[in-house]
Amino acid sequence: MWPTMLGLGLILGFFAQRIDQTQRLDQAYNFTATPTVFVHGYHGSFKSERDMMTDIEKMGLGQHELTVTVSPKGKLSFQGHLDTQHHNPLIGVVFQDNTAGEMAYALWLAKVMRALKRDYHVVQYNAVGHSMGAVAWVLYAQQEQDVGAVPIMAKLVTIAGPFDGILGFGDQVRRNYFLNSQAKPRYQTKLFREMRLNGPRFPTRVPVLNIYGDLNDGTNSDGVVSVVSARSLRYLIKPYAKSYQTVLVTGPNAQHSALHRHNLQVSQAIMNFLWHKSDQQILDK
Repeated sequence: MWPTMLGLGLILGFFAQRIDQTQRLDQAYNFTATPTVFVHGYHGSFKSERDMMTDIEKMGLGQHELTVTVSPKGKLSFQGHLDTQHHNPLIGVVFQDNTAGEMAYALWLAKVMRALKRDYHVVQYNAVGHSMGAVAWVLYAQQEQDVGAVPIMAKLVTIAGPFDGILGFGDQVRRNYFLNSQAKPRYQTKLFREMRLNGPRFPTRVPVLNIYGDLNDGTNSDGVVSVVSARSLRYLIKPYAKSYQTVLVTGPNAQHSALHRHNLQVSQAIMNFLWHKSDQQILDK
């Protein structure tokens, strides 16, 4: 049955609206074959990454195409297909042993990166990590890399990274503070000191966005990671990274896990940093 004139008008209007939306996105954002790789934190899972990917998909700025699962022994399995013709593909990395620690995460990331280069011909990628996943990305970036065997990190987004301890584990509420404007913390964990020594290994070509939260409840934290611990990333890598920016989330939405649960401020900051064509992004320096 042919549609009525009213129905035909609604259909044409719908497609015109979609075309207009696509044109506006193309004008504002970059669309490339460079994948963005998400990594969860301690006790995390694909759920820790899914909401951010869904927000990106709803905006029409990317598509989740591949999930890489890493067994406790480091064996990789792949679900989905990475189509290099798609724009801004999204990849989720899931560690089955999600309490192994940031060092193990970083070692497994090296295996994932080699596989993406070897089997999927990935040349470069963006990295997004929440909590321990954020620390793992920095540790991985500081490793000696075989340029021919792994893809190049293009941009890095860290979310709620415990770079200088977690509350109750190397950090305490309102205990730590900065000694100078370069965010050098007064109290430093062993891991932090080691990462500082390896700071010059951080790739100079990589821009970094550091997102962190403050509940504004007097703890100066997101409930798990103190603002000082999260912001201490500046002291670790700012002298070496291509650029360094921060976004502060405050209030209830700043809770540690809430930062990755359909948090529109976080998702929008990620999208602007990774793909927006304009340099006039609303970010704190």
